[in-house]
Amino acid sequence: SDYGVLKLDLGDDKCVLRDLMKLPRDQFLIGNVGAFEARKGHDHLIKAIGMLKKQGHNAGAVICGGSGDRTKWINLAKEEGVEDRVHFFGRLSELDLGRVLKSLDAFSDLENTPRACGLTMAILEGMALGNPVVIFANREMFEIVKEGENGFIVPIDDTEALSKAILKMSQ
Repeated sequence: SDYGVLKLDLGDDKCVLRDLMKLPRDQFLIGNVGAFEARKGHDHLIKAIGMLKKQGHNAGAVICGGSGDRTKWINLAKEEGVEDRVHFFGRLSELDLGRVLKSLDAFSDLENTPRACGLTMAILEGMALGNPVVIFANREMFEIVKEGENGFIVPIDDTEALSKAILKMSQ
């Protein structure tokens, strides 16, 4: 693994990084990195943000995907009424990916099929920044994600449990 993106000297001020990437300063932002494919769980994250909005919480998501068509996910964000809370990026330069990762408050890995990649570079990058994480119950990651210590493990496809985990991380 190459953690070069995490070694970039970007400063530590989240507000400055969020301004550079045109992300809101006032939202609790959780990120998810992965291709715009159903198995990456972007839909669950968008729906969880919708649930949190309905409950009056100021949470948002940043979804970075290098490949695939993000139209489906943008439309889902509109359907859920969270198009102003879900921020999409396609393929980013190493510099911009570093800026996004360092501007987040939490990170997620929501792979939800038997084809899940197990321990992913994306989750390692998120954890290396010291942010809490939430994952779907993917056995390959149980050794690194410790419930309540560095993150939360929720049942696969359980959007309500996901929204509760995001809320816990935001408090």
